[in-house]
Amino acid sequence: MKKCRIVFILLSLLVIGSITVTGCASKPLPPVFEGAHLYHDHYFSRSTAAYTCITPGHQPHAYEEGWPSEVNLNTDLPDAPAKLTVYKIIRPVVDEDYARDIAQRLDYNENLIETMDNSSYPHNGYRFFKGTKALLIYEDGTVSISDTDFPMKPSSLPTDQECINIAREWLESHGFYPENVIDVETSPIIIHVAQGLTFSKFTAATGITFRIGIDGYELYGMGACVLVGEGGEIIKVMIKTPEFEKYSTVSVQQPEAALSNFRGYLDNPQQFWADTPECLIDNLSPIMSIDSASLMYFCMLNDDITQPTYAQPVYFFEGQGYKEDGSEAYSFTGRVDAVDSF
Repeated sequence: MKKCRIVFILLSLLVIGSITVTGCASKPLPPVFEGAHLYHDHYFSRSTAAYTCITPGHQPHAYEEGWPSEVNLNTDLPDAPAKLTVYKIIRPVVDEDYARDIAQRLDYNENLIETMDNSSYPHNGYRFFKGTKALLIYEDGTVSISDTDFPMKPSSLPTDQECINIAREWLESHGFYPENVIDVETSPIIIHVAQGLTFSKFTAATGITFRIGIDGYELYGMGACVLVGEGGEIIKVMIKTPEFEKYSTVSVQQPEAALSNFRGYLDNPQQFWADTPECLIDNLSPIMSIDSASLMYFCMLNDDITQPTYAQPVYFFEGQGYKEDGSEAYSFTGRVDAVDSF
């Protein structure tokens, strides 16, 4: 199991526009990153619980040394089929009855439901409270449980395997365990504490992320994450497991062409924040080392369930940035539309 630091975030996006896809019957398909400049950075995190500094609406973070002058590939490119299926995301109709049903499953029965329609809660949905814990049910179908009384330094934590078992048992007992899990990751949740000029840190919990996939490819940013604390206490939960159905078949751009496209964007970074980019990046550095390359499914969801949303193939190029003196700068994640529309 890989290790990565995770912090809870909420995910929800929209895609609009159209191109033509190939298959048994050509159907309109929006460019996968259309409108990405309108959305906030955390919508583009890989995990339902991970946070990265994507800023599609703004210039990517860059050091004063300037834009990338050197891009190195230090990994193998993934194998890619000639065609892949695009899937339409089927989202539930999240009304008060739907929200109350979920609340009852989770034993949030005695609290008044509220509609979230203010700046503190930028996405529409419903919320319930039980003591210090809050249950949030968003209009895109995401379910979140958080505790305002986050525990301080525990005396001990269960082992990683025990945390996986605890998280899975909790999800299964409440009917939320995803059927199409393709990977499970554990990650320590690190809390940083400042006391005057002194800083310390400790592991407060273990995060368990259950990643889901389609046709053997990871569905980026979707799945379930559970934070397990001392004594097996469930501290936080994030569940984003939409249903989907086959929509059409698309030709897949081969990885060499995708990498060339990515390099072209790095040569002219202004392209990254176009209205409809073919590539996205979070951070830029003078020297960029691509250490991981993969093909995944990606989709952007929006609160407006009347808008269709599709899971489409996307290449991911991840790695480490360096300053010109060789010292480490920002790590980065690049995304390239894998649909060959020509």
